[in-house]
Amino acid sequence: MKGIFIGNFCHCMPAKMPDNEGKRAIVNYYCFGPIEVVIYGVTSTNEYYFDYTYPELWGDAELEHEYNIITKEEMLKVIDGEIELCERNGGTNIAEALRSEKKLIEKF
Repeated sequence: MKGIFIGNFCHCMPAKMPDNEGKRAIVNYYCFGPIEVVIYGVTSTNEYYFDYTYPELWGDAELEHEYNIITKEEMLKVIDGEIELCERNGGTNIAEALRSEKKLIEKF
């Protein structure tokens, strides 16, 4: 996993290939204790999504999962925020990869 730690979260490069469900993570960051995963990505049908996994209750082993389709504008706003955050914290390679993703999204 290529990424940088900002606080307790590891911010990762956008995925190059879709997963087995056809979804491709663009903005994604993880916390390992307690487990928390935030992903913004694109589906195989070119819809943008927000996917959030977190503990039901702190200290509880059960995980909650939230999944929503979001607009193109929301996706672009998230990408802009992640670019800014990564640049301020030494993740220029992630910021550059996100700029490329943003250009692709803006074309459609």
